[in-house]
Amino acid sequence: MTDPKSRNPVALVVDDDPDMLVTLVRCLESAGYHVLAAGSGDEVERMAAEADRIDVLVTDMYLGDGWGGQVAFRVQQTHPGSGVVFISGHTREDPVLRHGIQDHMVFLEKPFTLDELAEAVLRARS
Repeated sequence: MTDPKSRNPVALVVDDDPDMLVTLVRCLESAGYHVLAAGSGDEVERMAAEADRIDVLVTDMYLGDGWGGQVAFRVQQTHPGSGVVFISGHTREDPVLRHGIQDHMVFLEKPFTLDELAEAVLRARS
């Protein structure tokens, strides 16, 4: 459960690649976020239900057990208004990605720099 009194924004990060997940968590923690980390889409539902708030979701588009669009839908049901950053090694021109990304969501193509990630998270929250 997140601390409702915490002034730090809360980021939920989802990636089925353990190394990428660690990198994302470290980057966002260094940017001042309280980070919740999930290695699968299945973990997200429990985490979202237990979290007092989620300010931004950062999720890989293609997870081993599902699709990042489904993860975003579930998070936004329990935490309306949370920003969304999708990350993927596929380009935004991929027809599946084009279908799932709405105008208010941010897409970040791999590989990206940590500065680009921090900027994408800020854009998603505004």
